[in-house]
Amino acid sequence: NMSSDLDRLVPGEFGLKLNDLINIVEGYRCRRFDEEIHSLKDEYEGIETICEKLKTSPTNGLKGDDLLKRDDAFGSNKKEPPKRASFCSLFLGALDDLMLKVLIVCAIVSMTISMIFEEDNRAIAWIEGGAILLAVLLVSSVTAWNDYKKEEQFLKLTEFNDAKNIVTVIRYGKQVQINFNDIKVGDVVQIKPGMNIPC
Repeated sequence: NMSSDLDRLVPGEFGLKLNDLINIVEGYRCRRFDEEIHSLKDEYEGIETICEKLKTSPTNGLKGDDLLKRDDAFGSNKKEPPKRASFCSLFLGALDDLMLKVLIVCAIVSMTISMIFEEDNRAIAWIEGGAILLAVLLVSSVTAWNDYKKEEQFLKLTEFNDAKNIVTVIRYGKQVQINFNDIKVGDVVQIKPGMNIPC
């Protein structure tokens, strides 16, 4: 009976909108006792009707022939990879240290005073301040390079861990293992004790 009802819906059209799903989830998050269960029954006519409107089945899951349409209608579960900071931004961040700022000011003051008051050695008066600036540049560059490499390793580790985030869903009436990123609205996800809820 439910499968014939599912077939009557026009492909690509869903009886629920994204805002409806957001309201259901928010109702669950804000609940005090079991209000969200009553809300599902009163506003959405129960789980079976929700499944029917989402073109899914609690026992057979998705048919799998409209996955792209689900992404278009509800968005993808795929999370964007973290953006990597550029070396320049890390370098500027390393320069944003109080001690390095004090050293830069001291170097400029030292060079200015030496150039003004050491008339005899004006050709080499800048060396002391220049050496301080060079040391600041070196420290900032090494710090930025270390941060850049650490971030690169962190992103590789995150990518490796994300690839291992596998969950069992029911599709075509069978249990299928997929990555968290591939979960679609309407998937019936098997939840096990202790697991993070992926959707």
